[in-house]
Amino acid sequence: MKRSITIRDVAKQADVSVATVSRVISGKSVVADRTRDRVNAVMERLSFEPSRLGQALALNRHDAFALVLPGLGGPLFAGILDGFENTLAGTGITFHVLVAQNEERFPVQLADLATRVDGMCVFGAYTGDSLISTIAQRMPIVRIAGSPDPATHSINVDNFEAACEITNHLIETHGVRKLLFLGEAAQSPDLQLRYQGFQRALSDAGIDNRDVIFPCSLTQASGLKAASIILRWPDRPEAIVCATDEVAVGTMMACTEAGVSVPRDIKVTGYDDIELASLITPALTTVDQPFHEIGARAAQILLRHTRKAAQAEKPENHQLAIEVIVRHSCGC
Repeated sequence: MKRSITIRDVAKQADVSVATVSRVISGKSVVADRTRDRVNAVMERLSFEPSRLGQALALNRHDAFALVLPGLGGPLFAGILDGFENTLAGTGITFHVLVAQNEERFPVQLADLATRVDGMCVFGAYTGDSLISTIAQRMPIVRIAGSPDPATHSINVDNFEAACEITNHLIETHGVRKLLFLGEAAQSPDLQLRYQGFQRALSDAGIDNRDVIFPCSLTQASGLKAASIILRWPDRPEAIVCATDEVAVGTMMACTEAGVSVPRDIKVTGYDDIELASLITPALTTVDQPFHEIGARAAQILLRHTRKAAQAEKPENHQLAIEVIVRHSCGC
């Protein structure tokens, strides 16, 4: 069996040290032009393929990041993934995606992934939150829509104010007094803040804000099923404030099936401003979220803080602007 060519073989034939070959391979250290050309010529002649594992061991760097998401479906995660990937294009950094769908296996998966990357971006809150804080002691971690943590960087949007604003619009502009929040607030800190903003708007308007939520998963099918039940209530709400656009689209489908007119008989709002929100009839009043920018910012933070000069800096905390998009489903 033919022996594999190693970095030591390249160094010997190029008459340089192994460290010099590593520097040429990484392309991130200064090497004299003549030396670099000689090493590259030897590697080409020997058909040498650098080992990523070997480079990681030699340089104590993986040139890889991780993106941890609770799922891959829907425009939110697709947008974050797109922004993250586009920002890393051309940097030489690869990335792994961990879909955290099994709570029991997640801590093991996360700990294993942490041995193969230089930084992580983690969306949401998990049972392994204490482990995330521990990992953050040795590498930068960016939290998106997660619980506050002084050890990690963070990117968030003002979910509380946005939910408050869209609910106030229904109350003040359209005179609605019977409102219901449709979604599962306990699923994430983001959703909790949206529900709290909804409750605050009711309270400020002198409306009872107790028992004003109907839990459902954040899918179109769940919105359809939940709204079908709500529409049969003898004292149904005048407006349904949905936790996401997908829930809102399902709600509007249920209204169509039940012969209930939106917005004449009931008003509906969403959250996220997915592409479908402006295409359905009536067009959906919602909150615009900068999915792509969130992913891009996360990658930029990791790129900055994996450099030695930035590792001692304080964590960055970003709160991105979001906007209520008023369309026809609320009665405008």
